[in-house]
Amino acid sequence: NLIQLHSMLNTRKIINECENAVRLINSKRKKKFDLIIDGFCLNVIRKKRDYKQLLLELLLSMESVICCRFTPMDKGIIVDLLRSQGKVVLSIGDGGNDVVMIQKSNVGIGIKGKEGNQAARASDYAITKFKYLKKLILVHGRYSYERTSFVVQYCFYKSLFIAIIQILYSYYSGFAGTSFFNTFCLTAHNIVFTSLPVIFFVLDRDCEPNILMSNPELYSRTREGRSFNIKTFTIWFLKSLFHALVVFFITIKTFDHQYIHTAYAYPMDFGSMSIVTYTGLILIQNLTILIESRSLTKLNIGIIVFSQLLYFISMGFYNSYVGGDILILFSDPLFWFAVILMTFIAVLPNYIIRYYRKHYNPRDFQLAVDKFDAIESSPLLLQYTDY
Repeated sequence: NLIQLHSMLNTRKIINECENAVRLINSKRKKKFDLIIDGFCLNVIRKKRDYKQLLLELLLSMESVICCRFTPMDKGIIVDLLRSQGKVVLSIGDGGNDVVMIQKSNVGIGIKGKEGNQAARASDYAITKFKYLKKLILVHGRYSYERTSFVVQYCFYKSLFIAIIQILYSYYSGFAGTSFFNTFCLTAHNIVFTSLPVIFFVLDRDCEPNILMSNPELYSRTREGRSFNIKTFTIWFLKSLFHALVVFFITIKTFDHQYIHTAYAYPMDFGSMSIVTYTGLILIQNLTILIESRSLTKLNIGIIVFSQLLYFISMGFYNSYVGGDILILFSDPLFWFAVILMTFIAVLPNYIIRYYRKHYNPRDFQLAVDKFDAIESSPLLLQYTDY
């Protein structure tokens, strides 16, 4: 069903047509409507404040809207109207008259073509052909969203993990105002020991490009923001709280002030207990990113193993530089028992949840991957186009 608003109508008729169109759409909600509107009609409606909301309601209720004879400013006005309602707007253009629209959008894409490079220079992303838009959105856009969502929430998780342990220590130390971890551990935590696995997470992908190109509906997960919202952030917060409680209390219950090193016969102090806690913290964080990764490669696994080995080597150098009992602690069997126990208890729920989701409650992308694997193993192999 096509609705037309054009400059052949006078002002009163344009307003009447808008009101009739809204009533028609509301009475036939199951039907889909398309709208054709020109720049003259847009400015007539926009200049009347009482009808600005009417125009917005009309635009949002359409399946598609064709805008003709629009000036660069008119295109920018449409983008502003949509963004004022909290909509995420993507604009794509190939000429200088599209620059305003591209710059005002959430995401601007410019096409390098016969009309020059003005649109490409003003855009967030530049492509050479319109057909590349499909792969840019369905593949690279989805990968970018999923990876960014994970990295942001994982970084919050890491910071909350160590901060909650500090809070618990403050309570047990009678709010003495001292730090549970030494300066070296706090400085190297984000910079050295846990940075590389996060950086190399950019290689992670839940689906191959040909699967995403053949199943456009998978993009709905990105469009609806299912990987980064209040629910997912709360889950990461609860995960950090659970891990902090497990690590801290296993350390406290395993190594109290009555414990004596079997080989050297002196009491365990808070400095030594912090090393036990910190070792478990680093190991759990690296294993968490390993479990959460959807496509494990030799490089990813190697980086995680390297980060963990780097921790032990660094602590050895730190011990020889400042002196202390870190190496003595590493040689204690009870130290390894506590670290392994807290790591097992902390990461086991993560693994169980991942296993349950994969085998009993698979997500849409997992079903698409399984379907593709089944087709690939079939004699009638479907060929997927990949630009």
